This record gives sequence, C-alpha cells and structure tokens, in this order.
Amino acid sequence: MLYHSTDNVGITIINPTKSQMRALIGRLDEPEINISEYQDIILTNHTCGWSISLFPSGIAALENLEEEDKKPSTISGVTRNEAFKMWHELSIGATDAILARDWKIQNN
Repeated sequence: MLYHSTDNVGITIINPTKSQMRALIGRLDEPEINISEYQDIILTNHTCGWSISLFPSGIAALENLEEEDKKPSTISGVTRNEAFKMWHELSIGATDAILARDWKIQNN
C-alpha cells in the first residue's frame, strides 16, 4: 500500500507508522492549529484513491480522489480514537470498513 499523511502546514509523511498517525491526530488538540491557514490533516491512500481529512472540531471528511465530480462525505463527533481507527483502516486499504460508516454527503 502506498499512502501518505499531510499535516496542517503541508508536511507530508510517506507511509506513516501508527505512532506517527497518532501524533498527527494529537496535533488537532493543539491551540496553534486554530490559527493555521489550514486546520485539517489528511491521510491519502494512493492504491485505492480515498482520503480522509480530520478537523479539530471532530469532523471527518471522506473523498475519493478518482471521482472528482462527487462531493465529500462527512461524519461529525469523531473522537481521536475513532479518527485513528479510520486512518489505520485507510492505510491498510480496508475500504469496506470505512464505507460502512454513517457518512453524510455534503450539500454545499
């Protein structure tokens, strides 16, 4: 699997480890992220084409980068542990588990 993370300042890690993913997700709780130009962190799996963005507010956004005409789907109230589980599933290509969640299509 080829995947990478991108943090809120644009730093990319190729195939981040579980501990690196946890550390990145932990940064969502740092006050500095609220004054950043970008407030989300992203994990992208190049093999399956999906990405999950995480926001400090507990929103997760799911996008298929190969389907540019489709709007992202979101889930609210995502805990940091749930966020890690989603990212881990994406990193190993477990798209069925990810897609089985209660995603809502964005309408704006």
